[in-house]
Amino acid sequence: MNFIDGYQIDINSWNSFMGRLIFKYNKRNNPFHNFTHGVTVLHGCYYLTTVKKINDLLNKLEKFSLMFAGLCHDVNHRGKTNIFEKNC
Repeated sequence: MNFIDGYQIDINSWNSFMGRLIFKYNKRNNPFHNFTHGVTVLHGCYYLTTVKKINDLLNKLEKFSLMFAGLCHDVNHRGKTNIFEKNC
């Protein structure tokens, strides 16, 4: 979707961020909440932008934000349920 060029994101900064993101996702060896899961959610968010009704509602920055949030949403997740976290 040309976000890197469109928002003039420095490729070295982006690559550094992605490397750090992968490390943060995978450092707990969580079998589900890992970088692969983040990419899967990113793909789901991308798919949503291809649905005409949703695509028409979002501008380019909102689409980028949606996908970026999808990619990062579970970084450093401990793998516990909400109830577990609430009771800690």
